[in-house]
Amino acid sequence: TLQNSRQRMDKLQRQNATLKRINKPSDDPIGNLKLMKIRDDVLNNDQYGKNAALARNFLNYTDQALSETLELVNRAKQPSVPMARSATNGADSRAMVAEEIRSMKDQLVAISNKRLGERYLFSGYKTMSQPFDGVGRYSGDSGQMAVEVGKDVFITMNLTGNEVFLGRRTDVASLAEMQIENPLGQVTEQGFIGDGDVYRTLDALYTALTTNNVQQIQGLLEPLDEISERMIS
Repeated sequence: TLQNSRQRMDKLQRQNATLKRINKPSDDPIGNLKLMKIRDDVLNNDQYGKNAALARNFLNYTDQALSETLELVNRAKQPSVPMARSATNGADSRAMVAEEIRSMKDQLVAISNKRLGERYLFSGYKTMSQPFDGVGRYSGDSGQMAVEVGKDVFITMNLTGNEVFLGRRTDVASLAEMQIENPLGQVTEQGFIGDGDVYRTLDALYTALTTNNVQQIQGLLEPLDEISERMIS
């Protein structure tokens, strides 16, 4: 009929003007459903790309922080080895090295509180909260942030501060108890037992150097090696 011919003509003119076969759902209901799925896939793929870019940046900054911590720990051990020999070094020399260790502790605070934009790297889920205070108390959590980089493909993009700098996988409540029971830098009569805590180890090394405790300095060399190995792994 004339009306049908006009409708077909209008449809062809729209297709010619838009260069699209489907301009409204009624043009091809089945084809329109396929088109909607394609559009959703394009949007999802775009989001996957953004997620992957965020994870890559987060991991790159984390890797840099780990490298800086590894370098710091190795720098702390380097002058400590000769200080562990009482025959060749005296109290004055150890006091000078102790001041270097104090400076390294300040650097450690800065590294463990690094951020990417407004997000702290090592706070777990609490990315807007600073994870460490000046003495190494951790206020983050153990949350591991997973992002979807493909359909049903997730990767974890962070490491937590208690795992990296304190050498522990534990909840914050237990961590707080451990910190109260074992004040940072405390050296008992039995000596400091290395527990993987970078803060405690540097504090104990500082205390041992300032008190000219050769035996304690010797006992901290192995914990420093263990921390280095953890950073590398």
